[in-house]
Amino acid sequence: MVEVVQNNFEDLFPEIKSVIEKSAFVAFDTEFTGLHTTDASQPSLFDDPETRYKKLKKNASQFLISQFGLTAFVQSQEDPNKYVAHAFNFFLYPHSFGPIDCRFLSQASSLEFLCQHNFDFNKFIYQGVPYLSSDQAALLFKYHENGDLDTSFQSQRLRMIDENVLDTCCVNLEEWLLSAKDGHEIVLKPGSCEDQYLLLEEIKRRFTGIRCHVSNQFKVIVTKLPTVNGCNATSCKNLITQEQEKVLKAMIGFSRVFQVLVSCKRPLVGHNILTDLMLTYEKFYKPLPENFKDFKLEISKLFSGVYDTKLLAFEIRRNPAIAQCNFLDDTNLEKLHAALSSKDAQFFALFAPSIPLDEKCYRYKEKLAHEAGYDSFLAGFVFLRMAHLLASKSSSRSKGGPIPLSKFLRVLRPFENLVHLSRATVQHVNLGGPDPPSNRPQWLSVSSKVKTKPLVARTLAREFAGFGSVDVKILDSQHALVAVAQHRKAKDVLRSFRRHKFLSVRPYKSLLDSSELKIACWCCGTAIILTGVAIFLWKSWK
Repeated sequence: MVEVVQNNFEDLFPEIKSVIEKSAFVAFDTEFTGLHTTDASQPSLFDDPETRYKKLKKNASQFLISQFGLTAFVQSQEDPNKYVAHAFNFFLYPHSFGPIDCRFLSQASSLEFLCQHNFDFNKFIYQGVPYLSSDQAALLFKYHENGDLDTSFQSQRLRMIDENVLDTCCVNLEEWLLSAKDGHEIVLKPGSCEDQYLLLEEIKRRFTGIRCHVSNQFKVIVTKLPTVNGCNATSCKNLITQEQEKVLKAMIGFSRVFQVLVSCKRPLVGHNILTDLMLTYEKFYKPLPENFKDFKLEISKLFSGVYDTKLLAFEIRRNPAIAQCNFLDDTNLEKLHAALSSKDAQFFALFAPSIPLDEKCYRYKEKLAHEAGYDSFLAGFVFLRMAHLLASKSSSRSKGGPIPLSKFLRVLRPFENLVHLSRATVQHVNLGGPDPPSNRPQWLSVSSKVKTKPLVARTLAREFAGFGSVDVKILDSQHALVAVAQHRKAKDVLRSFRRHKFLSVRPYKSLLDSSELKIACWCCGTAIILTGVAIFLWKSWK
């Protein structure tokens, strides 16, 4: 694993770009500051794809990606059955700059989870690589080109820049110039990208005969120029402006990696990938579309193909040729990696591809679960090994020996852009076309047999807890809906509650149980009664 923070991002970016461009495919993973903004945004068996998207959209807009893992799998030229894994673990943190000042939520349980897996919060905040969406980058450069970025700080920022920092830097520079000799340097440390930019602006206004250079550690290096051969005031100012543009480019930060992923069009792999995709789109590209259909269209434009190893693990177990194996009994990422690394897997399908880590990634020879870089490596490993299982057991497979990458991608084509959806009306969505129909059991309608005993969601959840994954939706004090994950469990519920003392349970009928229909019937009934009364009164008066 190569750890990437702000101080080494610029140095490592050419290498990152190079391995992505050379790769056969790229796997990624994210860690974030929270999962659910409210209880209502948690997954539910009542969620159709559009409802789930709306929930995740709200979450994605308010939580941060704290760590981004990316592994590029490069096929060896000497051995086509060898894929070298180049893993990178990025700490990310959004920096404030002029009108850009991100606000975000944290969820205690998510931070506790990160703590349990030794997440380094100091690196996250102090050394996180900045990033900007395309809209934010355009806004920043617009202010810069118009020459009013510096004035926007006072009018649009909620926190004031520490003027003492800038004043101290300028005073130190002024005193240094009195005794400095030609070619001497002084290092100023304004403290942040925005302060770095404003210090350059202040130097441009107040000083001449110097050259400035910015470093990626929030430093401004000033060199005194020879009096005779020094550049004129205009060219000095132009050079400082160029350094300011370097500061703005540094603010784009990790979003440049996202741009490389988009331009290269490599297959993109992840595990249980929908939340990761939405967060990536929101943070590094632009705000998420209002509806799921538009999001799917946008993702299809950005990436040539998306593969979800969670979905793949579910699906290949249904393949008759693979169902007989005794090692794919779990879809958890770590357990999948262990199973597909086992001797059972190697004997079940010979000539499995070799997937060594690049020598710089020695740290990942140990298990570091839930570190984004490590999980991205596991996702790519699992993807290759499952592709090999499918290809080696396919009916068109006629000879032994290593299998080419083209065959892997061909057997995986039916699963391209299919993304697992947990605890919803459908088990997956299709990013490249229409979503499948629901194969979940019919909802159950629950009503109270005792009018004085209102239905309570928590109490009902306890009543149905023994029947696996169950969700409850209260309609009113006397009626509720229950969604069960499995058909067999739904039948068990109906059988168990047939003679229940307080609850009546039956299959949900959309027409009979529709609240809109009940209101319409009530209105119609009321209208009929009122009409009858009116006719009676009219006849009596007549």
